[in-house]
Amino acid sequence: MKGFVTFLTIFLSVYILMHLTVYFWLRSVFALRGPAAWTLAIGLFILLLSFPVGRWLTSSHAQPFSEVALLTGYYWLGILFCLFSMAFVGFAMLGLTRLFGTIVSIDAGKLTPFFARGTLAIIAILIVAMLIGHRTVRHPVLRTHRLAIDRLPSSAAPLRIVQLSDLHIDELRSPEWFRPIVESVNALKPDLIALTGDIIDGPPDRLSAFIPLLETLEARHGVFGITGNHEYYIGARQTTEFLSGRGIIMLRNSVRTIPGVMHLIGLDDPSGTAHFGETPFDPDDLAKSLTPDLPIVLLYHQPRIPELPGQRPDLQLSGHTHNGQIWPFTLLTGLVFELQTGLHEVSPGRYVYVSSGTGIWGPPFRILTESEITLFELTGRALTR
Repeated sequence: MKGFVTFLTIFLSVYILMHLTVYFWLRSVFALRGPAAWTLAIGLFILLLSFPVGRWLTSSHAQPFSEVALLTGYYWLGILFCLFSMAFVGFAMLGLTRLFGTIVSIDAGKLTPFFARGTLAIIAILIVAMLIGHRTVRHPVLRTHRLAIDRLPSSAAPLRIVQLSDLHIDELRSPEWFRPIVESVNALKPDLIALTGDIIDGPPDRLSAFIPLLETLEARHGVFGITGNHEYYIGARQTTEFLSGRGIIMLRNSVRTIPGVMHLIGLDDPSGTAHFGETPFDPDDLAKSLTPDLPIVLLYHQPRIPELPGQRPDLQLSGHTHNGQIWPFTLLTGLVFELQTGLHEVSPGRYVYVSSGTGIWGPPFRILTESEITLFELTGRALTR
């Protein structure tokens, strides 16, 4: 819990700093003084409160105020990210102009109208991008990957696995958003469905409308899930119980062997150990359930490769990053995680796939990223020669 408090302190500090940066930028480029500057400050302060107050009201079950505050906060988060990026770049350009202006004879003060017009243009582009981004969220793309796996029989039919990641189902989401996703997945007739963490992001007792849809997911060998970091924010035990009650087999640092087909390993998100006092998984204990004749598929929320001595996974399915969800944060995920969205062959015949996410967190839109449903067709090595 101490680690979580540290994380929360850092998050809130950065969150406040972003608001201050946006405030000083807008005040500067539009030359706001007196009442206008105070109006901007008060407006930004109210927006600053909308997200944390919305989360607090949600935990207090204070409807409908919680939904209004939280939805406002989510929209504002997305706008804030973009405005902060713009302000950061703008201040950097202004600083360089002032630093080198005497050399190239540029008056930084004369550039203020340019920055003001640029700010208005970016805000207009942002509004259009948000409208497009809403549609992107509602229509995830289907990505298909056909992979050759050494330990699959070459004569066997392709093993079809569908991955859904980072659904972030909460009380603000509509079941009508989730319904076509379920229909699309079932239409693929998968052998196995893998939900790779951050499945739900709200109190389970507020998600009853999603129960019939979760129970409708169908696969020949079952529907499997693992925890993401957001399951811990809500409560790992209660979210696991809720999902298990819907027919989803939650793998918590455990192995499920599908006879004659594969070993499926599901590991808890590392935030459980880092911030919530969970016991880390025991790789030696996991290895006892593995045999060398069957392929291994690993479900692990974050796009990192965990240490699993002995048997190596043939395929690891991860998510977590949302591919940044809103550009330019796509660039930041590249600084934090070595493995970015997409398919990686980390060694011959060994693959890691990082999903950009089926759902979204926070801002209900994407900018220059896509939601996805991912289908894997695993074949024996001989079928690809």
